[in-house]
Amino acid sequence: MATGKKSFVLYCDLINAIDHLTTLEKGKLFEHLLDYVNDKNPTLDDRVLLGSWKHIEQSLKRDLLKYEKRAERSRENGALGGRPKNPKKPSGLIINPEEPKKPDSDNVSVTVNVSESDIITPEQFLEAFNRIRKSKGLSSNIKKLAHYELAEFKTLENYSIEDFELAINNLFDDKWVKENKQGFPSHFLKYFTKYLNAEPKKERTIQEMLRGGVA
Repeated sequence: MATGKKSFVLYCDLINAIDHLTTLEKGKLFEHLLDYVNDKNPTLDDRVLLGSWKHIEQSLKRDLLKYEKRAERSRENGALGGRPKNPKKPSGLIINPEEPKKPDSDNVSVTVNVSESDIITPEQFLEAFNRIRKSKGLSSNIKKLAHYELAEFKTLENYSIEDFELAINNLFDDKWVKENKQGFPSHFLKYFTKYLNAEPKKERTIQEMLRGGVA
């Protein structure tokens, strides 16, 4: 955990990664999680638990990276003085246009430091979705999200464009998605974190195929 960070997020779809575990195994996994976020550097030797822990660990690391980026921007903005509380505006031509009041100053300048937003817009999402979809050999072009898809999308506003691109690539590389033709925003947004935490597919070389290498 970063210095000063006192909390972390667990996502609802984590249940998909631990549902096959026994109650005792879930307890061990939770104990390992608490030791991990409290910087006790725990080790996990159980291969069954390691599979579930990998999904949790990846999610925690992504959230920590975003937290550190936001903290760094806050420090930079603080060093620049931050946002002025009550910026002074020039008066005149507002109350009575026929008798305009002379502005308080001929040269009024207001500087506001606004931090860059990481929030991805629906338009940016669709651009990335269509671009990656096309790169996978699919020609359909999604022009807009339906109302229910927008509702799902708004729940994911804390994720970056890099997170979305990783998850979209994993979506179109998924064998079940290909076989069932589910490469659409509705399915993707509903199971976003599943595809975000999926292990990226590795392209095998001809030599690896001949040797029977594992992808």
